[in-house]
Amino acid sequence: MCTKEENVGTNCIIGNPKLINSKIEFASTANNNILYCEDGVKIKDSKIVFQGDNSLIYFSKGKRPLYFAGIVMQHNNVLYTGEELAITGRCRILLYEGKHLIIGNDCLFATDVYFRNADPHLIYDVNTKKRMNESKSIFVGDHVWMGQQTFILKGSKIGSGAIVAGKAVVAGKEIFSNSCWGGNPAKHISQGIFWLKDTVHKFKEKESEESMKYKGDDEFIYQFKKEEAFDYENFEKELNKIEDVRGRLKYIEENIAGKREKNRFFI
Repeated sequence: MCTKEENVGTNCIIGNPKLINSKIEFASTANNNILYCEDGVKIKDSKIVFQGDNSLIYFSKGKRPLYFAGIVMQHNNVLYTGEELAITGRCRILLYEGKHLIIGNDCLFATDVYFRNADPHLIYDVNTKKRMNESKSIFVGDHVWMGQQTFILKGSKIGSGAIVAGKAVVAGKEIFSNSCWGGNPAKHISQGIFWLKDTVHKFKEKESEESMKYKGDDEFIYQFKKEEAFDYENFEKELNKIEDVRGRLKYIEENIAGKREKNRFFI
């Protein structure tokens, strides 16, 4: 539990993040926002900007620094990153219209991953004059690998154990657990796969040979279990009922932070 609080006007930084060539900025008109960092959080080469009111960023602990080319929070947004998020190069996150980005544990993001939950210019039907492009939240499960320059757009849900290939564009799709998707727009490439954070960067012939058959357990193979399943719709509905940002922080702490049920984000 973090105890240190630093107030910036009506805004607050809770915790003691190590900032490396990074900046946290609250616009002059921004009010009642919280940046919450668990113990040990490091933020490198990043710019985090709160431009609106009542938004929350919650960074969980991890061994590696978090790299963000930029995060922009508007009104009533929640950004949650799970434990041990590894980012090999800077990513960008833009959140609007009271919608959210929830990221599970043990994820790996390559360089230039981009999250955006709005278009954001307004689009209307020529006949009904009704707006067509509502903003939507994004959910990323546990142990998800995002390839270089992937775009993850509004309404996307990515199941635990999935791979999104480099330069893929995922717009409002459900990505199955233990599957690989790629292309623009992203399409289903393969099912029944799992991946490891080990790399081939320094492999010689011996290591390559040994890697041809996995000798571990089923740690990264996910399945549906009713008692563990995460209720996306109810989670967001209940979160949006809470108007006070500290109430939202408490809701995140009680419902996501520190949780490790293996199959919670199975799709």
